[in-house]
Amino acid sequence: DPLELEVAFDLVELVDTSRGGDLLDRVKALRRKVAMETGLVIPLVRTRDNLVLRAMRALVPNSRGTVVILGGRGDFLERYFETMRDLMARGFSVAALDVRGQGGSPRLLKNRYRGHCRNFADYNEDMRAFMTEAVLPHCPPPYFGLAHSTGGNILLQVLRERGWFSRAVIVAPLIGIVYGPWPLPIVKLLVFLTNRLGLGWMYLPGQGRWPLGRKDFDGNPLSSDRARWDRDSGILEPLQPSDQFREVCVASEAAHRRRVVLRRVGMGERAADRPPVADLPVADHSRHLG
Repeated sequence: DPLELEVAFDLVELVDTSRGGDLLDRVKALRRKVAMETGLVIPLVRTRDNLVLRAMRALVPNSRGTVVILGGRGDFLERYFETMRDLMARGFSVAALDVRGQGGSPRLLKNRYRGHCRNFADYNEDMRAFMTEAVLPHCPPPYFGLAHSTGGNILLQVLRERGWFSRAVIVAPLIGIVYGPWPLPIVKLLVFLTNRLGLGWMYLPGQGRWPLGRKDFDGNPLSSDRARWDRDSGILEPLQPSDQFREVCVASEAAHRRRVVLRRVGMGERAADRPPVADLPVADHSRHLG
């Protein structure tokens, strides 16, 4: 893959091949060495609409199969490293993806804080590119899906349309949205009108404009694990603008359209051909957009 390295002016000669610089070659060699020793590879995943997505795979000898991990909205690969480590210790290879607009994958808006998704069908293309370019040719079968929240929504759609996975476990999947005291018909109307008026960029009521950080742990609705909270915050702090998002109206409408489609999961003539799926709701979070 192409490699780009930023260096100070007085170090340019280290990367200038015309002056004997070999730093890029040494970095490439180090990457190959790490891949060979740990099995960790950062593959190039390019979609048909010309986005280059961030992904990873890690293989173990005599693998029992490959677990494909899809995180929730605002997640990133590093957040699942402990899970990957545990799976690898049990003999499974792992692969994971930051879908478009998430983690280290390309943003769809100039303002990186705005969670943007016009159509959840775009995630189908992300999964096609990921599976056909990074997983199926390189990772040992059988393939197991492990997904959380929005990743669960994506995986459910994949299970409807593809035969890649033998088993799937989905934790707190996005299959509905809690609107508080607002009646659903009113919410649908307001979101529809907001988008048709060109105001889909607006934040939903009650959504903050900035990501949660270390100082926001007390009273947060997401985690009781202070150590992991601080670890995740520490990963994001040098990367401002952050890789976590607040929801906007256009994404809410897209999520509702996808939810209606997924209500048909398990129905139809192909239902008997689908792999077993364990759906693990977690309190009310299973109905939140996450």
